[in-house]
Amino acid sequence: MGAVRELRVALTVEDCRRLEEAAAAAPGVLQVGLELRYSPVARRLRREIELGAIGEPRLAWCHEFRVPFRPKVDDWILDRRRSGGTFVEKNCHHLDLLSWLLDSEPVRVAGFGGGDVVYRDRPELLDNAWVVVEHAGGRRASLGVAMFSQVDRLALGVLGDAGLLEADFHARQIVLRQPDGSAATIAVGDPAGRRLAVHGGADLLQMEDFLRTVRAGGRPRVTLRDGIRSLLVALAAQRAVDTGQSVSIEEIVGGHVADARPS
Repeated sequence: MGAVRELRVALTVEDCRRLEEAAAAAPGVLQVGLELRYSPVARRLRREIELGAIGEPRLAWCHEFRVPFRPKVDDWILDRRRSGGTFVEKNCHHLDLLSWLLDSEPVRVAGFGGGDVVYRDRPELLDNAWVVVEHAGGRRASLGVAMFSQVDRLALGVLGDAGLLEADFHARQIVLRQPDGSAATIAVGDPAGRRLAVHGGADLLQMEDFLRTVRAGGRPRVTLRDGIRSLLVALAAQRAVDTGQSVSIEEIVGGHVADARPS
């Protein structure tokens, strides 16, 4: 097997177009590292939705409250020109999860945010924001971000027409609430067995799945189109915050990259 490389997908639509062309011309397996798809909590959420636990999913949300970016070499992560900014560098993963759980194509994005707390000397870098994403079929999602929180929180919720799922990633549990007022708590195990604790074991599970795909052939669980879609939503969110206007994904795409539907 040749060398395995992990790269950021892209920071621009033009880069995405070049990646699509290169991938179409090259042999081998290309898998994008949207590792939260492999989180046992996220996968159990998806399974409960597929089993019909809440009926048709209509609304989804994610809250990521955490400390500021940790130091990096040359502080590249604090330079929006090199990192793409908070949404592109970090929240592309959460925006991907929202589309994946709703199983619907993002269409338009609105958002408000700023660098008002810890990044006051870097106003172009967001440390708090609220984003709303309109999806096809009347499905909608929201993302809340805080980079100054002393309380570490990563939580998702999905509301369907027949129930509600609420997930706490750090507690590794999901609560299923039903119309009759009943609630069931689902404890989520750790298939990675703490062999690598990053992202709740998701990083290791992702790498193991990639190796299986390389050895056995077939389509990767997370594709280039998944990565491109999450970037497009992140770029739209950043533009919405910058301009104060809602932004369609079509405006961001500009006809340069292929349609990227959740897989």
